[in-house]
Amino acid sequence: EHKPDHFPKCKDVTRVGNISFQFDRYKELVASLMQEFNIRFKDFRSHDIAFRLFGSPYLVNADDVPAHFQMELVDLQSGSFMKQTFLEGDVIRFYSVEFSH
Repeated sequence: EHKPDHFPKCKDVTRVGNISFQFDRYKELVASLMQEFNIRFKDFRSHDIAFRLFGSPYLVNADDVPAHFQMELVDLQSGSFMKQTFLEGDVIRFYSVEFSH
C-alpha cells in the first residue's frame, strides 16, 4: 500500500488534484540513487575512524584508532585547556595550538 504520509508535497498533490502518484517509479529511482551513492562514497567508510579522529577527537575511543595515534590521542584527551578550546568551536586555534609544539 502506498501512503504519502511521510511525503507532504506528494500528499498535497494527491489530495488537491485527485492524482494517483506513481510511487513505484520513484521507488526505483531512489533505489538507484542509493546504490550510486553507496558506490561513489564507499571509500569514505574505510576512512571513518580518521574522519572521527580529526573531526571529534574527544569523542573517539583510543582503542579504536591505529596504534601510532593512541598515545597522542590519550595525551590530547587528558588536556583540559585543549578540550575547552575544541569545545568552544575554534578548530583553527585548536589545531594551531596542538601542532605548534
